[in-house]
This record gives sequence, structure tokens and C-alpha cells, in this order.
Amino acid sequence: MGYNLDDDRHKLASTFESGLMSGSQRYFDTHEFIEIIDFFLDQNETLKAEKAINNALFQHPYSIIIQIRKADWLYEIKNYKEAEKEIDAVLEIEESNSEANELKGDLLIQREKQVEGISYLQKALENAEEKAEILSKIGVELMQLNKFEIALSFFLKVLDEEVSDESALYNCTYCFELLEKPVDAIIFLNKYINKIPYSQTAWHQLGLQYKILEDYSRAIWAFDYAIIIDETFLGAYFEKAVCLEELKEFTQAIDIYKKAQSMADPTAWTCYRLGVVYDKLKETDQALINYFKAIHEDPMYSNAWYKIAISYSNNANLLKALEYAEKAVEIEYDNVEFNILLARLYMNLSKFDAADSIYENLISFEVDDADIWIEYAILLKSIGHKNDSISIMLRALGYFPENVEIMYRLTGCLFNIERDLEAIDLLREALILDFDKKEILKQSNPLVFNSEIVQDMIFAQKQHGRFL
Repeated sequence: MGYNLDDDRHKLASTFESGLMSGSQRYFDTHEFIEIIDFFLDQNETLKAEKAINNALFQHPYSIIIQIRKADWLYEIKNYKEAEKEIDAVLEIEESNSEANELKGDLLIQREKQVEGISYLQKALENAEEKAEILSKIGVELMQLNKFEIALSFFLKVLDEEVSDESALYNCTYCFELLEKPVDAIIFLNKYINKIPYSQTAWHQLGLQYKILEDYSRAIWAFDYAIIIDETFLGAYFEKAVCLEELKEFTQAIDIYKKAQSMADPTAWTCYRLGVVYDKLKETDQALINYFKAIHEDPMYSNAWYKIAISYSNNANLLKALEYAEKAVEIEYDNVEFNILLARLYMNLSKFDAADSIYENLISFEVDDADIWIEYAILLKSIGHKNDSISIMLRALGYFPENVEIMYRLTGCLFNIERDLEAIDLLREALILDFDKKEILKQSNPLVFNSEIVQDMIFAQKQHGRFL
């Protein structure tokens, strides 16, 4: 029977506990105490670890390794101040001790002193027997400092130490993404796959990089390899289905989503995606069924509530649409798209006060959609707030200076409040930009449109391409 470290640790820990219970203190050498302490720390039994440390220091008061374990224990119980005192005492004796430098680095990082912490971790590397974990820690902290290129170099070193370290593999591809270098990521992943051809994670990551480049066919090819290696790899199925959607292979996408659903419990996301694909196929009943399934799986899945609202709105069932749109906004109150739908539903149902409140919020977001500003101005005018309507139109023109609909509508408003010079300048610009859209002024303000000055300007632009 082979040697089992966990069994050995467990036996030592049991012997130690028996001694505590009987009131006798058996002698353990430092190596045995380390095994006992590590066993209790691994089991998160910090009180037993403390007793083991106290006994160890009683028997071996000058043991550096026991002092380091005491600092480890203090770190585990979040007594960082005492842990740092303990580890500083060790470093005064053994400046190059790898474990002590690593823990000192961890403590500094915990105090958000990343740069100093990294320097200690680098010292720990110099004498470390196993370097991968320390290299990974440095890489993570460099990412926190937005030093992605340097972080990448450390994660690559981790893979040099342990080629099958999936966490390092993920972090490498993540760094490439943050650096916006998908082509370099693909080169890296292809080299990795040449070394580890059966890494489903590498194939999956390769597919994601092709997806970033919108090379959906190559992405599907990579996802297929991930699935061949691991037929239960749901992430690969989902990504393949999304790529099929992009290629407008909607029927195939549905098949993949359903296959993935058959392998695990349905999720709100997969039900929602199925609904979206059925919508693209104009199979609205099936789409609605899947959106309802999505909110059954997760009542807080706001996108599904929104899509149901859209479906009812398209079928002129505005009251039902309003119910689901309100729920979508309740879940995700700052979602501009959801608020736009809700505002329009309130408008169509003549709930003007409610619509006013939503439009006001949208304008406060400085939403980049000229139609919303125009709709709000129309609403304000219709409920008798003409000055506020003009104010909104003037603000809108600042955001959309060449939007002729705003120009024509604002022209009418300015003429109505006898700001004729501003109105003339604005109308002149609008007629030059898009003469044919002058009908907007006719529809929104027929009296102004039929006035002598406006008709003269229209005639001059039509006849001469310029104003007299």
C-alpha cells in the first residue's frame, strides 16, 4: 500500500488530540507538528491549530517554520496586525525565507499595498521550490494594477511550471482580451493545443477568440473540438449556438440549445435565448412560451419580462405589455431600452403623468436617441407645458445639431413665441440640410408652415437653391 500524506496527517492529528484529552504531551518533531498544524488549518479548525502551535512552540521555541505557521494561523483568523509582527520577526532572522516573504507579500496586498506586496512575492520566488502559485499571485496583482502585459508574462511562466494549470490558461487569455489582442491569443492557444491537444478549456477559449473576431465558422469549429473532448461541456454548446445565431442558422441554433437543456436543468438564459431565436424565425408563440419559461426559472430575469412586453405591444395588447414592461423596469430601473418602451406605453395609454416621469428620467440619462427627446417635447406640449417643451427641444439640438426633425419642430415653436430671427435661421439650415422633410413642420405646426415668411423661404430654396 502506498504512502498517503492525508492519512499520515490525520493519524498524527488524532494522536495529538488524544494527548490533549488525556492531559499528556507527547513529543513531536517539527516536521510532525507542521503536518498536524497544516491538517487543522486545511480543515478550518483554527482553535485546534492554535493549540498545536502553542504546543509546538513550547517544545521547539526557536523553530522558524513553526513561527511561520503561527503567522499563517493568525492570517487565517484575520488577525493581520499580529501576523505581520510575527512574520517580520522571522524575516529579521531569515531575510530570504521563501514562505515568510510570500506571507509578508500576502499581508501587504491585503492592506492594498500591491506594489510592496509584489516585491516580497518576487523575493519569495528566488528560493521557492514550487513557483507556480507565487507566479500566479503576482500575475493577479499586476492585473489589478492594470499592468496586463507584465501580468501575462507571469501567467505564461506559470504554464512553464505547470502546463495543465487551467487557472493560468484562463488568465492568459483574459490578459490578451484586456490588451485587445485576439490574434495573439489565437497564436498562443494554438501553440498550447499542440502541447495539450485534449484540453477542452483551450479549445473553448480558442473559440471565444474567433468569436471576438466575428469569425463564427472558425469559432464553431473550435467549440466542436471542445465538445468532442467533453460531451457534457455546456459552455461550448451555448457558445456554438450563439455563433449559429450570428450566422443566421436559427434552426441549428435551436437544436443546440435544446440539446444543452436536455443535459442539465433548464436555465433562464437558455430559455431566453430560445425565445430570441424563435422571434427571429417569426415563431412568436414559441418565443413567448420560452420567455415565460425564463421568468419561471428566474423571476428576476429582466430581459425576458421586456421581451414579453414587446410581444404583447406588437399585438396591440398594451395593458398586458405595460404590466410586463413595468416589471422589467422594476428589476433593472436604469436600463434605457426598458424605460423607452415603458414611456411609449404610458403615452399610448394616455397615462401622461407617468410618461412624463419616465421621459424626464431618460433625458437625465442624456440618452443618445433623438426620438426620445422629440417624444418628450411633444408630450410636454400636449399637456400644456409649452415653455418646457421648447427648452427640451433646444437642449436636444445641442446634442443632435444636424437633426432636421428637431430643427423643423423647433422652428414652429420659436415662431409661435415670436422669436422670429432664431426661427428663420433654424429653418434656413433645415431646408438646406433636408428640403423634403419640411413636411414635418407642416404636420407639427400647419399655421406656421402656411405663413407668408415660411412659404417665401421654401419657394426661394426650391427655385434658386438659396435664399434671397
